Amino acid sequence: MARSALSVRHAIDTLKLDDVLSRVVEERHWTEGQAKEALIWYRNFLWLAYKHRNSRLLAINEDSDHLWHAHITFTKRYSRDCDRIFGRFLDHTPTRGGLRGLTGQNRKLYDLALRWYEEEFDSTPPNPSPQCYTASGSG
Repeated sequence: MARSALSVRHAIDTLKLDDVLSRVVEERHWTEGQAKEALIWYRNFLWLAYKHRNSRLLAINEDSDHLWHAHITFTKRYSRDCDRIFGRFLDHTPTRGGLRGLTGQNRKLYDLALRWYEEEFDSTPPNPSPQCYTASGSG
């Protein structure tokens, strides 16, 4: 079933993540401001992952990555959320070495992801990191 970009954006913006966010706030001792910012950038990350679903997305910031990890631990919900947004499971693959470990194609993918953030949101996430990436393609 084809999804319109508007319906996908709505699905991302209305994800029920209060309990996920509460868990991370408690574990990480975040302020309310940090939590709000992390949630905004996690939703932005999901949007870019949808828009560029046939490419690897090699950038998210650390706080948003903590939210992604926590979201994944609610496995049934995460799976349903992914199906609603992407039509498939969004795989999380960690990377090694941070920016210093990026070479060749991975460095290009990271730079491209930062460009996508700029084009879509007029800024990049605070402290973007190539610490993980999404799987590409439909599989």
